[in-house]
Amino acid sequence: MQAHSQECIGSQNQSPEKFFTNYHDVVKVRGEQDFDEEEESGSKSAASKSEEQGQLSRAVKENVKKKKKESKVKQTEKHKFTNIDHMAFSAIVYHNPQIGLLYNEDQIKLSRQALINKNIWSYLMSMNYQKMKSRIMFGFLRKRCSGRLQLFVNRWWFLISSRPLSIDEFIRDDSVLTENELPPLLEFDVMYYYYMDSMDDASNCQGQIRTADITNILLKDMRKSKESGHAFILDAGGRRHHMNCRFRFELERWVQAVYISMQTARESKASITDKGKNIAQIIISFDTDSNKLKIETEETLAKKLSPEVEDWEDDIEELLAACSEVRDELIATFDACLAQPKPREDIVRFFMDLTHMHILKLLGDYWESKAIELNPYQTLQIVDWAYQYNNSLGQFGCRDDALYNGFLTLCNTYAVKIHSTLITMTTNILKSEGNPQVEIEVDRNG
Repeated sequence: MQAHSQECIGSQNQSPEKFFTNYHDVVKVRGEQDFDEEEESGSKSAASKSEEQGQLSRAVKENVKKKKKESKVKQTEKHKFTNIDHMAFSAIVYHNPQIGLLYNEDQIKLSRQALINKNIWSYLMSMNYQKMKSRIMFGFLRKRCSGRLQLFVNRWWFLISSRPLSIDEFIRDDSVLTENELPPLLEFDVMYYYYMDSMDDASNCQGQIRTADITNILLKDMRKSKESGHAFILDAGGRRHHMNCRFRFELERWVQAVYISMQTARESKASITDKGKNIAQIIISFDTDSNKLKIETEETLAKKLSPEVEDWEDDIEELLAACSEVRDELIATFDACLAQPKPREDIVRFFMDLTHMHILKLLGDYWESKAIELNPYQTLQIVDWAYQYNNSLGQFGCRDDALYNGFLTLCNTYAVKIHSTLITMTTNILKSEGNPQVEIEVDRNG
């Protein structure tokens, strides 16, 4: 295992709200009263009642304010490092990697040992290192108990997603892990928590939180809190999970990882094809410079699917295989576009006008050039391909009359070809039965 700072903290150059349009709808900052009203209602109501009854004199109030101010100054001095944000800490670690191991050394060693004790690391080792590093999140978080005392208890957490969990990697890396690459008994986009009180602790999972069930991530304003650390709440509708980190940069990376995992889980659930394609780079390119994206897409299509009929000669199977590859990529893109929090129908239209038309033009030109030479079986291959493609587009509400009419034309042509072949074969058989001397001329192409 590499340094914990590089594995779990990483670099942070992008801001998630710049890419995810619904970021601020999900991740919200709230004050002390929004979170702990029910937990501190006794102290708050008592203070309120005291003020209303005038039990505290003005002098006492001013003295209390002065003490709070002094306490706040001391706390600020004490927690300078714990209040460093993710980007600043990443910059520090970049120039001095050892800091990433020393800032909380005992907990880091225990966290890394947990990967081994919980039988997770042995499976992660078999994965591509770069993919694995960007798709896992682990470490200690304090979780509030549900009992009367509602104390924070330290738990070790582990999260793995099919797509990267940091915004930089999420945009840069569009590959998607499959369920076959998961460690046993684990699922994508589920936060598992364990006891990890010693280096020998090998206890099993104590619970889990599915990120797909989380509706909001609420950040607590700790300036008005009596608690230490940095707190956030995972709002899962029927239940709220109160979390607390010692350091601000830990809170930020956990919040970002959970948020991205939420998006990945929801897109996977909304997916029709179950491909779960990551189109982050496509969205950014389309929104920033669609003309540049158009040029890049045309260049890629020219390499994958040459528009020149001569390049395909008489190999219809090779042509259809290349078309299928481009088609599958196109369908996966459509699926991901419509699975976004705000469906990107504009990108679907963009690729319909570009990639879809490129495929149709190539097949149309090939048919005009080779239609007479194709035997019934080859014609049937094109018919079947066109049928599947038309149905795939229909799943996403896309309909092209040119494709459908072309499919009907292909069906009619196939019927004529197969009919002609059958007549020839039947005639030859009848001739051979009537006159044994007549040679049987079977159409080998049929």
